[in-house]
Amino acid sequence: MGSITPSVKTSVALALSALCSVGCGAGRADQCNALVGAISPHVPALNTAIEGLGDLKAKATVAEALSTALADTDRDVAALALTDDTLVGLAASYREQITATAALAKDLSTTDDTTKLQAVIVGTDTFVTRQGEILHDINAYCKAK
Repeated sequence: MGSITPSVKTSVALALSALCSVGCGAGRADQCNALVGAISPHVPALNTAIEGLGDLKAKATVAEALSTALADTDRDVAALALTDDTLVGLAASYREQITATAALAKDLSTTDDTTKLQAVIVGTDTFVTRQGEILHDINAYCKAK
């Protein structure tokens, strides 16, 4: 059997450390903080990108900014090792919204069709609404005793 290189050992140790920071004995409050902490830093970039949708001349730039913000948020939420069933469900709902909105961002960058562009705007409005609802649900659940 081959030996495990130091870099692989380090990667495994870091991964386990990251998992345990949320999942190993972490209570609901810790998991709530981790989930909010994974989403909150990305909200300004998401909102700025969505606000840029009004400038169709810059649609490629807006699509790229939106795609990047969505991918960054999804990466951070996916990295959490949540064990609380309610928080797992809320995180999954949020990631579903990210996936749907990422598809819209792709459409934005590849079309000049006014109907599709309008669908992108409506879809991102839905994302903003659902994002607010999900964050509200996370905060309500996390504040409950």
